Amino acid sequence: MQAKRKEDEMSPKPNKVPVEMQPVAMKAIQNFLERNITNNQIFLNITDMKEWKKKHRVDDATKVFICTGGYGDVKRALKKRGWVENKDKDSVCFDLKWTLKTKDIDVGKLEDS
Repeated sequence: MQAKRKEDEMSPKPNKVPVEMQPVAMKAIQNFLERNITNNQIFLNITDMKEWKKKHRVDDATKVFICTGGYGDVKRALKKRGWVENKDKDSVCFDLKWTLKTKDIDVGKLEDS
């Protein structure tokens, strides 16, 4: 009897996430996948916003942002509001560019909107 009890204690138990923690766990998994799996194709050398949106199948009314240097909270907040991320940090196709360093913005190529 005690041998069976020891076997039960030694056998691996499935990791069960409590029901109240499941939405948090799913969000954490989604965030992990967004950070680590890059299946979005980046089209380089596109200088026209309409062309960029067409290549990425984005509606014309959708706003585009570039965020360099981390800032996961900013990215999530913008995506929650319907914005789309341009992952090419050197692209000129964006409505908002959020960066830590001023040198990351080519002021000469900025357009009035």
